[in-house]
Amino acid sequence: MKYSFLIIALIFISLSSFSQHKIKVEEDDYSFSVGRTNALSVTIYESNKDDVEKEWKKFIKDYKAKVSIKKEIFADDAEIKDISSNVIDVYAVAEVDKDGNVILYVGFDLGGAFLSSSQHPDKFRYAKDMMYKFGKEATLTAIDGHLEAEGKILKKKESEQEKLVKENEQLLKNIADWEKSIEKAKADIETNKKDQELKLGEIEAQKKVVEEITDKKNKVD
Repeated sequence: MKYSFLIIALIFISLSSFSQHKIKVEEDDYSFSVGRTNALSVTIYESNKDDVEKEWKKFIKDYKAKVSIKKEIFADDAEIKDISSNVIDVYAVAEVDKDGNVILYVGFDLGGAFLSSSQHPDKFRYAKDMMYKFGKEATLTAIDGHLEAEGKILKKKESEQEKLVKENEQLLKNIADWEKSIEKAKADIETNKKDQELKLGEIEAQKKVVEEITDKKNKVD
């Protein structure tokens, strides 16, 4: 019973760790290599810093940017038509917050000013949608990774359970075979006892025959 409660508790803890995640994009500011500038931030859940950086690098490359990574992820000459008709530079840094989630800070350099809601409201809305899309996709990718890993564990446990079932079936078969052997042995013991009684009778009879012949021999004069 205690073991069952432990299993239930572990399942509850595991499920509670995957609570509902609301993807939010906020206007922020961040100290990139070019200085402290306006930026957008989005929180990615269930992931880690390295994976988020890899996902962002792949994501921003879709905009034909030349991407390099030093202190930050720098996307040179990105073509994001809904933000600018010209190519722009995009700076990104991923950090882990106190809850273990990853916050991605992204600054869009429009060539003279960094994107902000006050100066570029329409372009900012598109950038916000773009960041939301990335945050959601990155979170789902991370959860899919967890799902795949846990699915493999489940498959392994199911395989182990099948093995235990087969072992149990074999043990039950062994017991049944042993019980049959025991019953046969019991019957053989009873037969052996009867055979011993008969043999003892035969021995006594044969002793008499031997005695009679010996007696005849002794009477020869």
